[in-house]
Amino acid sequence: MLDGEIVDGSKASDVVVRLAPGAGDLANAGKSMYTSLDKKIPAELALLVRCMESGDKCTDDVLNQVLNIEHILANNIEKLNKATGELEPGTRIVLITEEGTTIGTTSKGIYRSLQSIISLIGTPPFRPAIQVRIKNSPTKSGYSCLVLEFLGFKLSVEETTKKKGK
Repeated sequence: MLDGEIVDGSKASDVVVRLAPGAGDLANAGKSMYTSLDKKIPAELALLVRCMESGDKCTDDVLNQVLNIEHILANNIEKLNKATGELEPGTRIVLITEEGTTIGTTSKGIYRSLQSIISLIGTPPFRPAIQVRIKNSPTKSGYSCLVLEFLGFKLSVEETTKKKGK
């Protein structure tokens, strides 16, 4: 039987059989994570460890604020579906500002926004930092979800001065 194989005696059904996590999974932990931080740089390694533990802020803390994002971390998680009471797979995203502030979220909308941004401008680290804003976006069903509004790249002081002078 394979991990995730659907079985019910001899025919397929809705039952999913999974192996329980074991000690050997620790060796493969890096395969379920993506980060733009460089583990060979001590300061970035320390930031990576901090990101894995928790974020400095949550999305509500920075809603509608302009954020200068340089790095990201994404790791696979299981989260509780409040409607069904079951665990389901998800992705935890940590946005890392150029100042080193970390913002954690499991928002599918932010995940999709990041996919779009990365498909257009490339993978992080973003240098110069990208400017984004986390905002609520209404859905067709009358709810709202969080998304990243891409505002552009952070301009240096020299570029800002040149732009104003024109």
